Amino acid sequence: MSNVIPLPTARGTTTPLDLFLRIGEAHYGQIAALYSEGRIPVRRAIFDASKLRHQLDFAKTLRDDGVELTLDSKAAELAALSRYQGRPSGAPWADGTLHLPDQFDEARCRLFAGAIAREAIEKQFDRVFAPTHFLKEGVLDPWFRIDIQLCQLLREELDRYGGMNIAIDYVIIIEQSKLRDEAVRAALLHQLAPLPFENVIFRASHFGSDATATGVRAFINVLDRFHNFGHPVIVDHVGGLVGRALLAFGVASGIAHGLDEHLRFDATPWGKAQDKPDEDEGRKGGAAKRVSVPLLDKTLTVPELNALAKAKGGHALMVCPDRNCCRGLADMIGNARRLSITQEARAMETLNRIPDLMRANHFLEKEVAEADRFARQVKELKPVAIELKPLPGKTVEQAAESLTKRLAAHAQRNEKIRSSLEDLLSVRGLDAPRVPAAYLSDRVISKPRGF
Repeated sequence: MSNVIPLPTARGTTTPLDLFLRIGEAHYGQIAALYSEGRIPVRRAIFDASKLRHQLDFAKTLRDDGVELTLDSKAAELAALSRYQGRPSGAPWADGTLHLPDQFDEARCRLFAGAIAREAIEKQFDRVFAPTHFLKEGVLDPWFRIDIQLCQLLREELDRYGGMNIAIDYVIIIEQSKLRDEAVRAALLHQLAPLPFENVIFRASHFGSDATATGVRAFINVLDRFHNFGHPVIVDHVGGLVGRALLAFGVASGIAHGLDEHLRFDATPWGKAQDKPDEDEGRKGGAAKRVSVPLLDKTLTVPELNALAKAKGGHALMVCPDRNCCRGLADMIGNARRLSITQEARAMETLNRIPDLMRANHFLEKEVAEADRFARQVKELKPVAIELKPLPGKTVEQAAESLTKRLAAHAQRNEKIRSSLEDLLSVRGLDAPRVPAAYLSDRVISKPRGF
């Protein structure tokens, strides 16, 4: 019997999970620097058309290294009142005006799709996001019909100009509460089924890395209804514990976010004119610097981190213990983005090694349980009040009390996530259906990887 070779079983299947790194419009220089230092093992990267002309050298470097490149046309932002005059206005097809549904007849749609197709081909992208828009009114939104047409025309234009090998991913930008409506899901499945796309991307408003236990569970249940769609599912603007929960439970094939940004999406401001229309959903330009504490699944301002690290027993808890990542508190603060992406990449790598049927259980017993325990310990720290910067009219003692309350609330949130997901796993079972792995371009598959 020694020459019998056991065949692989479903229990040992390990479906690849992916992080689609958004290069972004503001911090791409830091990403390029970290990549050159070997700090970011990028496999898939998303470039915004609005800043691409400044990032071509970096894009070429990634392409030469076998990284899959995706182009985001920023079509949705060009139709948002608070965004179209800001950074997205740098896209080649931006014309300085707010894009409105009634402007997009068939001729305008073809011109728009053609411009995107030519840019994707000229800059040698592997895939491109279909130019879709925020569906404020769900499937009844006037953009939905136009988006379907734009996706079809983009495929035609890519083929017309020689981009037959460039894939299309379809982006559904919608209020997450609307996805809970079975009629909305059914309409999406029916209308999108014939379209020529590979991965389906969900960018859900009012959802992201700061989601509550109820929100995480509800979103897992929503995505569970798409497992028989036949397409890999990528969730945009999410990371951390919440993002990995979607991956571990098999309802997402990958997640997408930026370097400590694009971790949550809220379309509420999109319909309102603002004085600073170029500010994105990530960190605002004038906000205090924040540092990620991965085990806590939370970011803190520098004064808050210092106040906790200098508390009794705080240094051992709050300072990154990974000497291959940080060399003390000052290094942690000075290289906050490096810390964030390093720990995210390592958590993804760990999850990727776990077979499908064991992922949810492993995730709960290891990562979620550790985050729960860690948050309980942190909330017991007594912040050094003098390190804090209180709001106008407040004392440092009041600032310390506020921080303590927020840490207690966050610990309760992590505890509830653990309890809620443990219950969900008992309901779904270990063998619940999983979405397929995200498609990878033939060019990338055939090219040896450097990581």
